[in-house]
Amino acid sequence: MTGNIRKNHTAFTDRERERFLNAVFELQTTRSSRPHPNNVGGTVYGDFVAMHIEATWSGPAHGTSNFLPWHRQFLVEFEIALNQTSAAQRGPRVCLPYWDWTVDRQPDRTPWTDEWLGDDGTGLLGQVQRGRFGVPDNDLEHFLSPQTMARLRAADGISGLPPEEMAAVWQELDRRLADLPGELRNRWFVIRVVDNRPFLSRFFDLPLAPFLPFWERETEEQKQRRREREGEFFRDRGMGVLDVMDETAYDKFRPRLELDQHGTVHAELGGHMGGSGSPNDPVFWLHHCFVDKIWADWQAKQAARHPVAAPYLPLQGTETEPGYHQRFAPWNTMSAADLIDTARIRHPQHGRVGYVYR
Repeated sequence: MTGNIRKNHTAFTDRERERFLNAVFELQTTRSSRPHPNNVGGTVYGDFVAMHIEATWSGPAHGTSNFLPWHRQFLVEFEIALNQTSAAQRGPRVCLPYWDWTVDRQPDRTPWTDEWLGDDGTGLLGQVQRGRFGVPDNDLEHFLSPQTMARLRAADGISGLPPEEMAAVWQELDRRLADLPGELRNRWFVIRVVDNRPFLSRFFDLPLAPFLPFWERETEEQKQRRREREGEFFRDRGMGVLDVMDETAYDKFRPRLELDQHGTVHAELGGHMGGSGSPNDPVFWLHHCFVDKIWADWQAKQAARHPVAAPYLPLQGTETEPGYHQRFAPWNTMSAADLIDTARIRHPQHGRVGYVYR
């Protein structure tokens, strides 16, 4: 059994929160020894963003049976990186927190606080303004001319500008970022692979709470309201986490969890979370940690009620679906079978890195 415990971010002490966030921030400023080809920033954190982008578009990270084990290893690799920072050396092992979006659903509550991850993208560039990951509008004056700032304010933000003026703003920003003063370099700059936004962006589907996934089984009344909202895209199945947990086969459970709960959260938060560069937003790790917990909870339920059911499907790989014992890219070090029991995960380079959820 492991001593590594992943817990709800609301159960973190102030010191645990600061050590975790300091380690995350340190990865953003630590040079990678072997940068990913798409990691234009060259940092360790950038490697994770670039890795996810590549695995989303040309790898097994999404839309395959490997979605859950791939992200489980992705979280393990990130947790290892966190514990290699100087911020993590002064104390016990740093474990990833999770965000239970079935409980903490309000846009003005945790984790959307200055102490944790900042707020919605309320800035003139759609950027987060508060907390250590934010850039306040007043600070944009260091990056943009007074004339550009005046246009942005008059348009109530960049989304109110015509396309050609939007492009001009990003170009001006690029020029200023190339010659950034030293005191402004300690910012949360995202890895710009898939779009132009250099600062962390969010675009909550407000009021947020009604649109986030919920825990209870969906009632017929709730389903009817959703039918009216979704129209021709209506998904005729229960959307509660408990609805998904009722599935008794992995090849039915995985696609529902990936699309209905996991995908909905990405879409409702918007901004960088709405695209393949989603690890640019640190909430990615808390979100996927909770998705991984749901999988772990389902596994425990399966073991108790359906002990002979296959823990993963397909057992034998196909051209598009990695098999149970097939190692997957980009690491090619572990398979779904190696990751199936979270408490007994053994990393080929780092030994026992298993964990349990609490």
